[in-house]
Amino acid sequence: MSAHTAPVLNDNSLGMTMASSRNADISNVVHVGGSLTRLLVDFPTDDADEPVPGPRLRAVTRTLEGAGSPDTDIATMAAIFEEHSADRDRTPRFVVIHDGEVLLDEMLPGVELTANEASFDPLPALVPLLMQRQLHVPYLVLEAGAEGGRIRTYFTGSLDADSERSIEGETEYIHNAASGGLDHIGHAHHTEEIWKRNETELADVVNRLVERGDVGLLVVTGDPHVVELVTTALSSRARAILASLASDTIAAGASADGLNAFLAEQLHRVAQDHQAEAIARAAAKSGSAAADTVGRIQAIVDALQQAAVDTLLLDLDALESQSLVSLAGEPWVAVPGAGTFGAEILGIGSAAEALSRAAVATGAEVVFVDHGTLPGGSSAAIVHR
Repeated sequence: MSAHTAPVLNDNSLGMTMASSRNADISNVVHVGGSLTRLLVDFPTDDADEPVPGPRLRAVTRTLEGAGSPDTDIATMAAIFEEHSADRDRTPRFVVIHDGEVLLDEMLPGVELTANEASFDPLPALVPLLMQRQLHVPYLVLEAGAEGGRIRTYFTGSLDADSERSIEGETEYIHNAASGGLDHIGHAHHTEEIWKRNETELADVVNRLVERGDVGLLVVTGDPHVVELVTTALSSRARAILASLASDTIAAGASADGLNAFLAEQLHRVAQDHQAEAIARAAAKSGSAAADTVGRIQAIVDALQQAAVDTLLLDLDALESQSLVSLAGEPWVAVPGAGTFGAEILGIGSAAEALSRAAVATGAEVVFVDHGTLPGGSSAAIVHR
């Protein structure tokens, strides 16, 4: 087989881009300390025909200046705005800057902002980014045909493929078989063998990528017989995350609408399955705790303070009226009026933000759930390590 790559799809590099520790960069933000510049802003900020800086950029700059954001942070922010000034598709962007260095810079596709947000304080709101990451499922798309196929990876949360690789298989006997004649039966048998080799090589590439990282979904498209050949050659791990679509999406003139709709449906299913699995674990574990009273939320705080939480589940609607104390260092969170073990108090505010921040700082997974789905109608639950 020969490969035509644009850009390069590489088993080693792509496998490592998948989030073995998806929120390690957010944890770094929590551990940095001090005040940080945070932006949640639509990019591009101003229309192309606006003077530079445009009115929205000037408004964001004034807000940061008023909040005390240092000149180095504002200059870095302005450079990011300028870099994306020519973008045409407006998409919210989540940015955190510290001492002029960009710590986080991530697109939040699908998020609708009612207003741009800009702040400078020691407690940048992290829940919007954590929620967006929960919706992101690292996935692969293999569009297979009798003569080869195309593999695309979506590992980093971008709407566009991270990498794409087109692979051309053997075609000589496939083309000859179409001519018929006395040798038609022999050609047909040989064609079937070529198809198997072609689809096996496609499957081998996919298997390597799946084995190297936390891929949540594999979508295979193509003629039903081709999909069957690919499926047979997939590893058990790849088959476990497989969703197939019997449609030739790489044929000339093929529309992407069917594949896009199928992808949206499957990604939603995987995200919902992950949420349901986390809820089931919380219900099954004797160490899970409900958080509808001060006493019960204290149990969750205690577990986070001991870095004993594997998974933190939050019902944002149920937590809306609750507040907790955020701390500058270990143990990261406390109940108002309780001891802080000598850690500096950064503020009292949203319980969801405080709990999420402590969870990320201690390496726990954060799962946001639909309202009313936690055991006993709780507002929060945990699964112990």
